[in-house]
Amino acid sequence: MAATTPQPEGALLDRLVASWLAPLRERLGKILISLGQRLTGQSATATGGDRFASLASMIPGVVYQRIVSQNGDIRYTYMSEGSREVFGVAPEEVLKDSEVLFKTYSDDYKASFRQKLIAASNTLTKWDVEASIVAPDGQIRFTHAIANPERLPDGSVLWTGLILDATRIKKAEDELKAANRSVEAANKAKSMFLANMSHEIRTPMNGVLGMADLLLKTGLTARQNRLLHTLKHSAQTLLAIINDVLDISRIEAGRFSIENEDFNLRLCLEDALDLCAGAAYHKGLELNLIVDENLPTLVKGDVGRLRQVLINLLGNAVKFTSAGEATLRAGCTHSSDGYVQVTIDVIDTGIGIDAAAKEKLFAPFAQADSSITRRFGGTGLGLAITRHLVTLMGGDVDLESEIGKGTKVTVRLAMQAVADTDAATRALAGKRILIVDDRSRVRETLASKLYETGAEIEMAGSESEATAMIDAAFTSGNPFCAIIIDRLQPGSESIEVVRSIQRKPEVAGSTVIAVVSMNWRGDTVGAYTDIVALAKPVRRGDLLAALAVQISAPNRPDESTVAIAQSEIAAPVNDERLDLHVLVAEDNPVNQEVAREYLGAFGCTVVVVENGEEAVAAANARDYDIVLMDCQMPVLDGLSAVRQIRAGERRCGNKAVPIIAVTANAYESDRVDALAAGMDDYLVKPFSDDALRAMIEKWKASSPRWRRPEVHAGRG
Repeated sequence: MAATTPQPEGALLDRLVASWLAPLRERLGKILISLGQRLTGQSATATGGDRFASLASMIPGVVYQRIVSQNGDIRYTYMSEGSREVFGVAPEEVLKDSEVLFKTYSDDYKASFRQKLIAASNTLTKWDVEASIVAPDGQIRFTHAIANPERLPDGSVLWTGLILDATRIKKAEDELKAANRSVEAANKAKSMFLANMSHEIRTPMNGVLGMADLLLKTGLTARQNRLLHTLKHSAQTLLAIINDVLDISRIEAGRFSIENEDFNLRLCLEDALDLCAGAAYHKGLELNLIVDENLPTLVKGDVGRLRQVLINLLGNAVKFTSAGEATLRAGCTHSSDGYVQVTIDVIDTGIGIDAAAKEKLFAPFAQADSSITRRFGGTGLGLAITRHLVTLMGGDVDLESEIGKGTKVTVRLAMQAVADTDAATRALAGKRILIVDDRSRVRETLASKLYETGAEIEMAGSESEATAMIDAAFTSGNPFCAIIIDRLQPGSESIEVVRSIQRKPEVAGSTVIAVVSMNWRGDTVGAYTDIVALAKPVRRGDLLAALAVQISAPNRPDESTVAIAQSEIAAPVNDERLDLHVLVAEDNPVNQEVAREYLGAFGCTVVVVENGEEAVAAANARDYDIVLMDCQMPVLDGLSAVRQIRAGERRCGNKAVPIIAVTANAYESDRVDALAAGMDDYLVKPFSDDALRAMIEKWKASSPRWRRPEVHAGRG
């Protein structure tokens, strides 16, 4: 589904002129037909002619009647006094000689006039013609003539018509077209400026973020590590601002497209929550995800744009909330046509927004209060982009807020549900699970992740309540198979609560899982090897996996269990050597160094060249597994270079080497141009080492050297 494109030039003017002229034409046309019929029937009487002349004198422009005979002769039988003002010709002169009027018209009009009029007379087609004339004072004027035909008894045709002076309308049209061209030129210049600025900023930003990543992997003191993380965060914030400006410019230019593909809606919600979790943790906020039981897992839509909307809204919720929580809640209503109305709420306990300021928040560059910009930062584009994206996806967005009482933003989208065949939740069907936390919202968040499992979920708001429920369940002969406990902070007595529950005879066959805050990430969680822990924000898949393993082997947290439970805490590092020969075409020295370091860490052999001409020569001189090609370089740009490389491959019958565009140009049109030139893929600067490695691994198997049998054999 493509975004709406701007209207063609002059469309607005056409509507304005039509709205003014069409009703006038209709009214005058009826009058003229009536007058013509009267005059035709009463031409012998002075009264009939005088009445027609009197009425015609009240109509602006020139009222006329002319007869076109069967042999093509043209003569005027009536001409109003308006001919003096429009043409500078007296009516009686026109009645004597029709050529007097025709002489005022431009040559191109006169050349075809007679043929067009005779053809219209034969078919009785309404006359509606625009023409330019040369007035007696030498000025060019524009006329618009309309007339209705009527067949007379002798076979000739009587034309009753009106000629309007359209000079002012034509002048206004030309001025509007010129203004349109000026606006289009300004928009094009703005787009070019933004594209150039994006490239110029992204190029050094790639060096900043790349060097920060490389430094973070070296031995640093605690203070150096903290300062470097701050530098990296600041650079990422600047990059987010650049992306906002680019997005709003693309949306306003109608160059934004929406995809429609199958994706996991629940996973999209979790991804957005994860990306905002760090900022929430540093402010001490609780971040919740509540998914209603009826929400489908798989839907059709644009997962990237929806994730962007959610991150914008969650980012604002965290930014403007100093204490309490931010909650992402999703539910839906089903319809009979396979579509669902998905409703997503982002609710915070933050500063709130004044009612008078709510609407302008969705305008670009707007803030509820200019002082907020100084206090919280930001471009003011987030909500504007959000509304545009939601509208492009066929939905709507509302905002409810009150000063000091928080904000609720609601997004509604119609999405097509896709059948989900995942059977990963069957192991929990019929199992009793107890959730313990003193906050109702947190209990609801955890429970929502288990709704589709078929498990029987119960909740307790305190240790004493949980103990009583555990005892009662044990006595009834139907104990809980799993107990999930939240509200744990490092050094608090809550850890002992988990251990005390674990030691109870009544839970000997139960799984006890602790949900821990982000500050347990890393080495700290390793100090509690006797506790199965999941770090917030808890992903549904991780919770289900931990429950499934633990239920099959309760209360024995072996290494496999800990690996599942801590999948979000310590991701494994991929140390596999790629052993590839990579050609890097890059003119920026800092980015050259970043590429060398990244690729060297992957186990690649790297050759760096500084322009497209050198890239072509290097590619022709030896075989490479992959080429990373910058698009904007001196001497020869990347697009021209890749065309020459592809031409050489075809000429020599060589297999195509994967060429990846590595560029700071972030527009979709740039990606399309790169692929059309012969690139295989597109990587936008700045990029992380993980993103680069993923791209290299994606195309590794397509490299000519890797496809050779001896290479496969040598790699085992």
